[in-house]
Amino acid sequence: MTDGVHVRIGLERYAFDVAQVREIEDRGDITPVPGAPPSVVGVRSLRGTVLPVVELATALGVPGLEPGRYIVVAQDGDLVAGLAVHEIVGVEPLPQELEGVDERGLVGRALVDEELVGVLDARRILLAVADGG
Repeated sequence: MTDGVHVRIGLERYAFDVAQVREIEDRGDITPVPGAPPSVVGVRSLRGTVLPVVELATALGVPGLEPGRYIVVAQDGDLVAGLAVHEIVGVEPLPQELEGVDERGLVGRALVDEELVGVLDARRILLAVADGG
């Protein structure tokens, strides 16, 4: 069974495959980037590396939320970005059987302890950031 990093965006629960998560940090100071897509709130220096920061609520279309307090640093090959979330729930097993969805950034959904969990595709999110979306 694969573990996942479970997070909250607003009241909704999501999870990343732990293999796609490099680290978790506080939001820190973010410098806005003029002309960036709406979901890219800016860049942050993290141990000498400039990291684009994506407001995951905006990227997933969850409206009207305050900025995320934490950054999940996701990596897929050379693609790296900080994905802002509201809460870190913890590391727990990922659901094995997923209901397919046609939503941006999601692999699928499943019930975990009577709560719906959206399983995120960090690669797809990182590719969208790299393509300017």
